[in-house]
Amino acid sequence: RHGIQCAQAHAWGGSPTPSRSPPQLAPARSAVEADPWNDAAWDDLLALLDAAAERRGGPASAKAGRVAALTAYTDRFPTHPDAWRRLASAAAGDDDAVRGVYARCLLGVPDAALWRGYARFVADHNAPRGGDAGAAAETRAAYECAVRAVGADARAGGLWGDYLGFLSRPLPGSPLYTALFGAVPGQEASARAVALRAAYHKAIVVPAPGLEGVWRQYEAFEGASADRDLAKRALDDARPRYIAARAAWRDRERLLDPIVKGPGAGLAPLPPGRG
Repeated sequence: RHGIQCAQAHAWGGSPTPSRSPPQLAPARSAVEADPWNDAAWDDLLALLDAAAERRGGPASAKAGRVAALTAYTDRFPTHPDAWRRLASAAAGDDDAVRGVYARCLLGVPDAALWRGYARFVADHNAPRGGDAGAAAETRAAYECAVRAVGADARAGGLWGDYLGFLSRPLPGSPLYTALFGAVPGQEASARAVALRAAYHKAIVVPAPGLEGVWRQYEAFEGASADRDLAKRALDDARPRYIAARAAWRDRERLLDPIVKGPGAGLAPLPPGRG
């Protein structure tokens, strides 16, 4: 319902106008039609559609062709996180369309970057509403849903950083601060401390890049606490788990690097016998 289905080749680039389309476009379409599992052919087609749409003179034309082709791409490779990220980016500016993209993919594609993009989209969408309680609750729920889904992923460090920033940035007395932590009037500071401490305790046990920075932020957070005894107990409780996660990251990084940086990184998932 939210996407543009590409049942016909001409939908992948707007109306076919030979005099205004690059000569490579028709062969690129034919290559995809001949072998829809050919990821390189898809990349060529998408790159050409970008260039062709720009030459036809406008972002609207570029967006229509790009969204149409990427929708067909995600239909072919429904578990490819990069395809979904590219489709969400191409649909930017139409919030309903972007929501539709994420609704179609998130539960079936547990990718940290994809979920981070979703949480950021919700946060950006709600930012103009400032301290509206419903907007704050929706953004917080999006972050909490994301960290539950992929927070243990080795590539979820950026997501945790965004979530911690969302909780820590609002200034006392601001509308967003009150919306997030003002359920019980007069207890906002305590509610903020409880929420941030719980989030930090979850983040520091994830073996992921940037873990040392998260720990330093957590130490600073507890160092600013008015309740020194509670802060010390919380730090003492968390430190062994952080140390274990930091050691685990060294092993995890060694195993993960060949996967995320090797020659097969970013390739579309293929059925048996196609790769």
